[in-house]
Amino acid sequence: MTNLDDERSFALHDSGNMGAQIAGFPAACAAAWAEAQKVSLPFAYRGVQSVVILGMGGSAISGDLARALGAKTASVPMEVIRGYHIPGYVDSNTLVIAVSYSGDTEETLAAYDAASERTGSLIVVASGGKLQARALAAGIPHYAIRTASQPRAALPHLYMPILHALTTLYLTRCSAREIEDAASFIADQAPAFAIDIPEKENPAKNLARALYGKIVSIYASEFLGEVARRWKTQINENSKQWAEFETLPEANHNAVVGYAHPLGNTDSICVIQLHSPLYHERTRIGMEAARELLDAASIANRLVAVPGPTPLAQQLFAILLGDYVSYYLAVLNGVDPTPVANINHIKSRLANATV
Repeated sequence: MTNLDDERSFALHDSGNMGAQIAGFPAACAAAWAEAQKVSLPFAYRGVQSVVILGMGGSAISGDLARALGAKTASVPMEVIRGYHIPGYVDSNTLVIAVSYSGDTEETLAAYDAASERTGSLIVVASGGKLQARALAAGIPHYAIRTASQPRAALPHLYMPILHALTTLYLTRCSAREIEDAASFIADQAPAFAIDIPEKENPAKNLARALYGKIVSIYASEFLGEVARRWKTQINENSKQWAEFETLPEANHNAVVGYAHPLGNTDSICVIQLHSPLYHERTRIGMEAARELLDAASIANRLVAVPGPTPLAQQLFAILLGDYVSYYLAVLNGVDPTPVANINHIKSRLANATV
């Protein structure tokens, strides 16, 4: 059995230094927010009537988080598009934010090119590549990413620019003070998950141990709903392990009926519920009821109470915890968290396709 308190286990598997990148998440949030504030946006952008965020994978999740965070305060509809096509409603009254860590994501480039023919209200978030070149050539506002990492490890540098754009343009309400306080909050909380904290005292190591060898399902709601997606994708990419996510209250109208079959599935599944006292009261009751059904079906489950004074603070805390869980789970699985060979295989097939 792998010893998560033996630092040699991490050195053996972590060739890309993913652990250090996860540990740097709180500082990266603060730095990315400070950097984002250097970008000026046209006053005319404040008059848009919808927002579309383009991205894939680790870039798209930044848009999901922003949309979920602003769901109660957004002054216009927001949608995240993962793919080549843009919605038919995109026009001169739509703000389009294209997010690609590399700047060369083919789906995002195709969608951006289509959007640029319909609207002049464009923003780019990228570290380089063709997307950055397009933005610079056209004089489009551009948030430059100046960090080298896997896209999923660069989340603060993708998320903070979107928050800055939406709040600067008064499209959602989230003050600079709230963002700075959230970054400070997770900086204070982060040491509890660090590699040098023993498993018996480390919530992230403890959760990773519970998920080892399991198909993982993460339940969450409202502003944490897209954090559940982040947990899912981090477990997929870092841990090389099967995971999926559900959002409540929707899951209580379908997923809960599927607990009975296939027979004998209880040993292979673990459900994580991300719980917040800031959820709607009825959502909290529904989450408790779902847990009662999981217990009755003898399906392993864990309730993770997410602390934090604001929805953003809770988002960032839960993201950090999930990233650490996926990292420790990678070590338990005996895999390197950084490489994503299967994704590279698909990209290679697409690059060589003649269609």
